[in-house]
Amino acid sequence: MDINGIVHAAADFFATDFGRIVYQALNAIYTFLFPSNVPGAQDVSLPSPKPPAA
Repeated sequence: MDINGIVHAAADFFATDFGRIVYQALNAIYTFLFPSNVPGAQDVSLPSPKPPAA
């Protein structure tokens, strides 16, 4: 079975009422485990390099 057949079968499944329920349940679990409203990363200032000893 090629990828086109697998994607077509999955699209047909999620187009049904039961497929939509499964999709919404999986989406809710994913949203709960990986929330998108977390704060962004903060910049950390790097120390200035010391000149080499002469």
